[in-house]
Amino acid sequence: MGIAVKLDTRDLPPEHRFECWREMANREMAPTHVSSACSADFQASATRITAGDTCISVLEMPDLRSVRTQRLIQRSDPHDWALALVTDGVMGIDQDDAQARIEPGNFLLYDNSRPYDGAVLSTAARMVILHLPRELPLPGAALRGLLARPLPAQSGIGAVLAGYVDSLSAEAGTMDSRHETKLGTAAVDIATTYLAAQTDVTDDLTPDVRRVALLRQIKAHIAENIGDPRLSPTAVAAGLHISVRYLHHLFREEELSVGQFIRRQRLMRCRADLTDPLLATRSAAAIGARWGFTDPSTFNRAFKQAFDKPPGEYRRVLYAGLAGADRVGSRVGDLALDAALPPLPVAGVPTT
Repeated sequence: MGIAVKLDTRDLPPEHRFECWREMANREMAPTHVSSACSADFQASATRITAGDTCISVLEMPDLRSVRTQRLIQRSDPHDWALALVTDGVMGIDQDDAQARIEPGNFLLYDNSRPYDGAVLSTAARMVILHLPRELPLPGAALRGLLARPLPAQSGIGAVLAGYVDSLSAEAGTMDSRHETKLGTAAVDIATTYLAAQTDVTDDLTPDVRRVALLRQIKAHIAENIGDPRLSPTAVAAGLHISVRYLHHLFREEELSVGQFIRRQRLMRCRADLTDPLLATRSAAAIGARWGFTDPSTFNRAFKQAFDKPPGEYRRVLYAGLAGADRVGSRVGDLALDAALPPLPVAGVPTT
C-alpha cells in the first residue's frame, strides 16, 4: 500500500504551518474554508493512504472549523462519501439540517457533494476517514438519512469495521503492495455492509459483500474467544447462528480452513506470550493453556510444527538472540514471523 501524502506541520516553521495544512486539505481531500484559534502555531498531522482505488485519511488536529459551501463544491467535487471514525476528541457537524456531536468510538458519515459545517469541539481530535465511492450498492436516500449522526463503532460489524480501517492505516507502510487492491476492496465491502445494517437495506447487498462482511464477523468472534479450549467450528457456527456446513463454505476460498485458522490464531498468541519478557516466569504449558491448548504434548507438537522448535526451546533461543535489545519480540520481528508462518494443519482442534 502507498502513503501518498504525509504532512506533519511540526516539521515546519510555526508561521507556515496553518497555510500548509489548508493547502494540503484543499488539494488532497475537498476544498473548504478553514479557520482555527490555533492558526498562529497550528500543530497537526495528516496522512493520505491509497489501497488500490480506495483512500484512507488519518487526521490529527487541534481546534478547527471547516466549512464546505456550494460554491466550493461547484469548483471541485470528489463525488464520494466520507465515513470518519473518531478515535480521539469530539467532532461537531451540521449537514442537511442535521446537527451532531460525535464522540470517540463512533463513526460519522458526511457527503462531500453537499454543503457542511464541521468543527473540532475539543482541544484536539483524531479521525480515520474512509473515502467511499459514490456508486455504493445502497439507496442514496437511505445514506443521506445517516448524515451528521453518530453511528456506533463499539460492537458488532461497527467494531469490525473500526478495527479494520484503524489497523489498515496503522500498518500501511509495512504491507505488500501486491495486496493493496484486495485490502481496499475489503474495506469498502465491510463499510457497505455496516451502512446497510444502519439503514435496514441488507437485501440490496451482493453475495460477495455479504461473504466478506460475515467472514470478518466470524474472525472477530474467533479472536474474542480464542482462549476458550471448547472453541471449534461447531462452537463458532453456534455463536453466530449459522450452520457448520455454511461456515466451512464461507472459508472455502480462504487460505486456511476454519480449524486451521483457529489453531493459527492460538499459536500466534502463544508465540507473542513466549516473547514477552513480562511473562518470562510463566511456563510454556501455562501459556499454551491460556490460549486453548489444554494438553501440553499437543501444544508442544503444534508449536514445533509451526516454528521448528518446541515452545521452551523457542523462547530460550529467542531470548539469547535478542539479549541486550530494547524489547523482545519487536513489531518488525512479529510482522516478519507472521509473513513466514505457513498454512497449518488442524492437529488438536476439532473440525466438526
